[in-house]
Amino acid sequence: MPDPQPQPTPVHCLLHWERTSPFAVYLTQPQPDGTVADYRWCEVADEARRMASYLLALGLPPGSTIAILGQNSAHWIIADLAIWMAGHVSVTVCPDADRRGVAYMLSHSDAQLAFIGRPFEDAARWREHEAAVPGQMPVIRLPQAGPGRGEAWQSIIAASPRLRTVTMPDPSALATILYVPGSTGRLKGVMHRFRTLCDVPRALNDVLPARHRRASSDRLLAYLPLAQCAGRLVVECASLCFGYRVFFYERPDTILQDLRRARPTLFHAIPRAWALCDLPFCPYVSPRLHRCLLAVPGLSPGLRWLQRRRIGLDQARVAFAAGGPVPRPVAAWYRAAGLELVVGYGLPENFGYSHLSLPGQARDGYVGRCNPGVECRIAGNGEVLVKSPGRMIGYYKAAAKTADSLTPDGFFRTRDQGELDASGRLRLRRRRHVLAAA
Repeated sequence: MPDPQPQPTPVHCLLHWERTSPFAVYLTQPQPDGTVADYRWCEVADEARRMASYLLALGLPPGSTIAILGQNSAHWIIADLAIWMAGHVSVTVCPDADRRGVAYMLSHSDAQLAFIGRPFEDAARWREHEAAVPGQMPVIRLPQAGPGRGEAWQSIIAASPRLRTVTMPDPSALATILYVPGSTGRLKGVMHRFRTLCDVPRALNDVLPARHRRASSDRLLAYLPLAQCAGRLVVECASLCFGYRVFFYERPDTILQDLRRARPTLFHAIPRAWALCDLPFCPYVSPRLHRCLLAVPGLSPGLRWLQRRRIGLDQARVAFAAGGPVPRPVAAWYRAAGLELVVGYGLPENFGYSHLSLPGQARDGYVGRCNPGVECRIAGNGEVLVKSPGRMIGYYKAAAKTADSLTPDGFFRTRDQGELDASGRLRLRRRRHVLAAA
């Protein structure tokens, strides 16, 4: 069921779907034993309400910061919703941060509590993240976290009453702080309002051609990290706005199985994942024979479709590439197979709302034109300057750094180098940030 009146915050969105589509599956989470757990909208809302009730009972000051550590899982999103329902602010740190970075984020943000989630595949890096949590800080372990210090999510949910009356967030209030690497190497906390978390997904959806727009019937494989801007935008915020189903992967090396299970209609991934097109359409065909068969004009379209089916992308109608440019042969392969890869450019500071290269408008090496409401110009030193409706509140506890990041007329200094062509398409020549998908 479509959302007839756009909801102003993610909490409004959750309660809308709880009311209108309570038994539709929202989140699908693989389990260690090989099974999957489906969470319906009513179940997601119930667990979020119970955890919010527990957080309120702790008596933390309103607007306290609460951290979420770990890789993507269904309960990562549910924990975020519970934090917001309880009137607090969620804090995340980029997954590749080291122990010092996590410790800095927890200290600098004044985090009052930490949700510990699903471990990274890199066990050493995950141990560093857990070890960075101060011993005196309360810890809640999400269901995918495994054994360790802290209270178990399931135990808290079972013992906590359901929060019946939710105090809705002020759309203009601070919702989250994303800690991302700065140009000097020190992490910086990017602050965003609740309103931005919903306005940006809807604005991006309006930019897309009608056949590419998101709907509640869509399915997404949550491949991009939730702790980063692109993942937060397309996995959590957009799914809450549009009500589509989110599948989580088992492990990064099981992407083929996960894609086949989800058969996503929407897929956002880094360039390495799109290189799956190099696999033959059949496991019994050698790569050399595969390339020869693709060169036969009459066979090529059918074989490319079989390949899309083999990797689980035969139902994909919207495909976004994030984290860097897609090699030209890879983009050409998918285009010939009927799936145009959309490339976007955005930063955590504007919640990914900056540029988009739409189907039919792409130019190799360019990230597209400005989105509606966005202004872009190139400074005399070649720096890309952007003014976006998705602009952050500022950097947390860093008023001077916030002021330094803006020109006198309000353009954000991206620290990226680029150029514009005659059609207004942006080409990046040197990056200091990570590309974000639309």
